[in-house]
Amino acid sequence: MAIAADTERILARLKLRYQRSSLPAFFRWWGGELKALLPRAWREAIARRPRAVYVIGEGNRLHLRRPDGEELTAVALEDPPAERRLRIVEALAALGEERPPVILAVPADRALRRRLRFPEAVEESLEQALVYEIDRQTPFRAEEVYFGVRLVDRDREARQVEVELVVVPRAIADPWLAAARESGLPVFGLDACDEEGNPLGFNLLPRGERVRLPDRRRRLNLILAATASVLALIAMHLWLANREHALSRMRAEVERLREEARTVAALREELERAVASARFLSERRSKQPPLILVMDELSRIIPDDTFLEQLNVSQGQAALRGLSPSAANLIGLLQQSRYLAEPSFQSAIQPDPRYGKERFDLKAVLKAHVGEPSS
Repeated sequence: MAIAADTERILARLKLRYQRSSLPAFFRWWGGELKALLPRAWREAIARRPRAVYVIGEGNRLHLRRPDGEELTAVALEDPPAERRLRIVEALAALGEERPPVILAVPADRALRRRLRFPEAVEESLEQALVYEIDRQTPFRAEEVYFGVRLVDRDREARQVEVELVVVPRAIADPWLAAARESGLPVFGLDACDEEGNPLGFNLLPRGERVRLPDRRRRLNLILAATASVLALIAMHLWLANREHALSRMRAEVERLREEARTVAALREELERAVASARFLSERRSKQPPLILVMDELSRIIPDDTFLEQLNVSQGQAALRGLSPSAANLIGLLQQSRYLAEPSFQSAIQPDPRYGKERFDLKAVLKAHVGEPSS
């Protein structure tokens, strides 16, 4: 029992917070927008509600009326219960409802209505607070009356709520309740009428005394809820599948771009090596004198009676092979060159009896290029 009471308090607190929030107004607007998109027949089916029957107690008679005030029938309490049941069944059959909600409403002069103001903090336990307030506001104790309360206004600045309290003594309502139930009417609620005879819209009966009405739309609501849950699961599954598919495509694209990046990096590295090699050769060539200048200078320095059989310029060195009447004098001549340095013989000078000259093999180092000789 304690667990049930705690659960009821928690649910009441959550319901109160929901009512104080802006969600109810939003859901009313959203529901209206969605309902406007449905076909007319569907909207009428959703809007259709079981039509309540009001039983108005007046003296020794019970009047059955529609909510719009049209009277269906009236039964006298002194009539036999069987006759009353028959007349009530015939009246209800005209409505087309097998078991409509039945609400007993007492006349306005048999009920007490008051407007009260409470601190906003009392709203969570308003009915419990009214149990103590009834002793002060009415000449009855709480256990002697049926009472109901509803919120009328909320003053957020003053943090107060204004409520309307309706009280009906049990001594007045119980005989009519017993007569209605004896007449075969399953009374769901107890209400009071205003001065014009219109029900106020309260249900003063405690929850334990209310007749449980069959909810004809419960099965439809359960089916719709189950369908919505299944559709939500399907939507979540499709969303996850789409995300996984998109992730797979992104991974494949990243791998393709990564492979292209590797190829570009390899090409860049190869290009850098080629550029470095070309730069190295260019630098080497720029540091060495052009071959044409070397040959031109050799043709001027070497005597006319000396013949070159081979001239090889490579890796910063020049190799000269040939015949000369006096090969030893070539070292001194080459030392005067602008483009050659450190001349030396690679092998011993050998006489060649066929030509009457000396065969020589020289090597010299190429100097750094200093430009063409001035004329």
